[in-house]
Amino acid sequence: MQTGACHGDLISNGTVVQIDDENAYASWGLTHDGRWAFGTVTSGIAAAEGVVELISGFVGPLLVDHGSGVHSDSALVAQRNAVGVDDAGRLLFLTVAGSETPPRGMNISELGDAFAALGAITAVNLDGGGSTTLWLDGAYVVRPTCEDTPVPECERAVASIVCVMPGAAN
Repeated sequence: MQTGACHGDLISNGTVVQIDDENAYASWGLTHDGRWAFGTVTSGIAAAEGVVELISGFVGPLLVDHGSGVHSDSALVAQRNAVGVDDAGRLLFLTVAGSETPPRGMNISELGDAFAALGAITAVNLDGGGSTTLWLDGAYVVRPTCEDTPVPECERAVASIVCVMPGAAN
């Protein structure tokens, strides 16, 4: 965006940074009492449900809905990140390496079908492409790229991240 403004919704630690009620962004979040929020979350829904964490996805409204991948007309193949839940309410992450050229990533329909096959009943596609990164136990599993091609690899600035840290048991 030429103005430098962010797209989508963001709530962090209970602070509403931005909610765009005019556009229907696919979002994922958490309420103050530990419930997951998926789909379009307006400012009214966020307030009524006590949403304390929220991040918008990319292409939506949902990637997986009621256990089935949602079809998209987008044929763009790229690295991908997605977040979802299974029928037990467990949080799931799916990161797909690859690019627009071999080794090949996935398009949105393929991603939804793959995530549903892995057990997601609801999921949102997060921003992906060359900024897709997976860091686990102190090392890269999937590295970001400089030009949306497999090489060269390089770190790059992103608007937001999802960081999962060890914490209290449920």
